[in-house]
Amino acid sequence: MHDKATPTRKRRRGTEGLFVRHSRRCATVSGAKCDCTPSVQAQIVIPKKKNGEKGQKIRRTFSGVGAKAAAQQWRADALSELGRGELTAPTRMTVAEVAEQWLADARKGTVRRKNGEEFKPSYVRTVADDLRLYVLPEWSAVRLSDISRHDVQAWADRMMGRGLSPSKISGAVGSLRTVLRLGVRRNVITRNPVTEIELPASNGRRERAASPAEAAELLAALPDAIRPIYATAFYGGLRRGELRGLKWADVNLATGEIHVERSWDDAAGEVATKSKKGRRIVPILGVLRDHLDEHKLRVPCEPTDFVFPAPRGGAFTPSVVRRAAAAAWAKENKKRADDEKPLLIAIGLHEARHTCVSIFAAGGIPLERIGDYVGHSSTYMTDHYRHLIEGQREQDRRQLDDYLARADTAARINAIT
Repeated sequence: MHDKATPTRKRRRGTEGLFVRHSRRCATVSGAKCDCTPSVQAQIVIPKKKNGEKGQKIRRTFSGVGAKAAAQQWRADALSELGRGELTAPTRMTVAEVAEQWLADARKGTVRRKNGEEFKPSYVRTVADDLRLYVLPEWSAVRLSDISRHDVQAWADRMMGRGLSPSKISGAVGSLRTVLRLGVRRNVITRNPVTEIELPASNGRRERAASPAEAAELLAALPDAIRPIYATAFYGGLRRGELRGLKWADVNLATGEIHVERSWDDAAGEVATKSKKGRRIVPILGVLRDHLDEHKLRVPCEPTDFVFPAPRGGAFTPSVVRRAAAAAWAKENKKRADDEKPLLIAIGLHEARHTCVSIFAAGGIPLERIGDYVGHSSTYMTDHYRHLIEGQREQDRRQLDDYLARADTAARINAIT
């Protein structure tokens, strides 16, 4: 076989399965010492199952500094995969093609998560954005069978070098992993190459949990229209989409229960909760009941009405609520600065939910039951403990009410309002 780069002579074999390829202008053409940076081609052969047939060759060429080491590593990985039966012959399907197929199937619900549930519309939009901004500019025309873990790691390293945040890098790599999983399912490739990738550490920012007293002060500074939204996040632990999709038919103030049945998405409207555990019953604490009682007198409360509607109807808009809350807390902080009082620290709805978990834990509720109340799907909150819910809900409600009373939350609300 003649080298395309040096058609007048054969490729120079290095170690087994490796071929050194010099440039056309390299001094080796005339028999002198190499004065170029040669590329190195690695090769393995996939044996054919039928007798008499030749094996199919798989080749990868590496260039630049470290080409030989990269080629050796690729060949070692490929031989290992071949030995495990995980290596397939080259395919013509590109990343762009599998990405397009994944998006179409995910939107139709024909490709699903590992647990069999449909992908949430918000997640599909996130993957689509990652593909457009980060994945396809790099991988669009690359065949699935040509992607190695080494290539993906190098890509992640380049994104870090460009200054992308750890969360963006993790999201982009995760989106590539997700769409390539479809290639594995369709037997286009036997192994997802996006595995064991070393990603940059997060910036260390941790979610803040407000204390019971701080939560009460934050709520007291909010206008009536949005105070119950934050109160339900602080004391009920509902996710933002669950707050948006909550209807009065789901809220039973007489029995003290919120039935979380759905979430809300801007594009798709009513959608399922984040996971199967997202459908749950949440106890309404006394401090939350006060907020919901007052709120029910101010807004439409037919069973099919949203508990927290937008001014013009429909589910509330999170960005509008966030801006209104920030403005209210800034106004309160201006007064506090004049009086030399401690300033309020703004908090988001997700952090308010995190506060709820903290309050439940500080109130003595076991983690497995907290998981049931807030809809966590973490492994330590298993279905083994779910049978305790029915008998413990009323007891947990009383225990949490006692804890919040000791924390003087109710007294602070009454004093401020």
